[in-house]
Amino acid sequence: MPKLAKRISIALAVVAVLFSVASMAADHMISESTFQRQEIPERSLVAHYADVQEDYDRVPVTFMSGDTRLQGYIYGPENNDQGLVVFAHGIWSWHQDYMTMICWLVDHGWKVFAYDATGCGESEGDSTKSFAQSAYDLDAALTYVESDADLAAMPKVLLGHSWGGFAVAAELGFDHDVQAVVTMSGFQSPLVIMYDSADSLMGPLGFTQRPFLWIENKMRLGKDSNINAVDAINGCDVPVLVVHGTADEVVSYDSAGIIAARGRITNPHVEYLVFDQENRNGHNTYFYEAEAKEYFDQLGERAAEIDETYQGDRRELELDRFLEESDIVYSNTMNPELMEPIDAFYREALGL
Repeated sequence: MPKLAKRISIALAVVAVLFSVASMAADHMISESTFQRQEIPERSLVAHYADVQEDYDRVPVTFMSGDTRLQGYIYGPENNDQGLVVFAHGIWSWHQDYMTMICWLVDHGWKVFAYDATGCGESEGDSTKSFAQSAYDLDAALTYVESDADLAAMPKVLLGHSWGGFAVAAELGFDHDVQAVVTMSGFQSPLVIMYDSADSLMGPLGFTQRPFLWIENKMRLGKDSNINAVDAINGCDVPVLVVHGTADEVVSYDSAGIIAARGRITNPHVEYLVFDQENRNGHNTYFYEAEAKEYFDQLGERAAEIDETYQGDRRELELDRFLEESDIVYSNTMNPELMEPIDAFYREALGL
């Protein structure tokens, strides 16, 4: 019996070692895939600057985030009477994916500073590096703003979505003077979103990956591995509007989202805006006006049909023709139930 017990112990130890090695390797590969560079799409159903450039001016700016040069733009350069909205985009995108949102803000008197984060769009970087990189890039963007006399003189508010939603809240723990923050579909921390993603992929077995995800996060972030948006919100008295959809499949409403921590948020100036209407309560589906969202979905279905029906050059030709005939800007019309509360929240915070 002692020999058998020893053999079993050795076998279990070997299995544990193999499982650990395989888990660490798999988690690292998933992280590398998650943080791969996000190029500018060749074509898209999302309105970009080329679709609106005749009506909206912008001024290009570049700034450094660490050793990486980032590309940004000042939209509505003539808007000097209200304040500056600094915008942070999501991880698998670039700032132009939010163009109609930026245009809405400009139309309502705001100057907007939007930029492509590390490894995205027009900015440098071989990858997006980590879930915390959005906060580092926003820190660099605000440092740039503070170095520009005209921009520094304006009251500053922050707006971000997903990866950027985490960033604008986490930024409250940095040393910058901001008057209000709106975080849309933001997650609590890099570690929480990593844990939640593992749970979504593996179900009840997701907890087995937590030690290895903790190590992966520690290796990527070092001393900043515990960076947490909820802690930053609680550590200040800046007004914060937390926006989330109840059916978010990317940043879970019930677990990973900042909204899931509302019972632990002690900042008395935090408000919540929840979207629960079916088909408009996802990660970003609440962005769009109802009829525009229906039209957008129809365009998506037609684009999928073209993609499946044709091949090679014919497919490219048909897709280009389809996009030219479609009203992409209308399909991206902003939801007033989102934008009007954001506008009112900023105005109240700034006393406008």
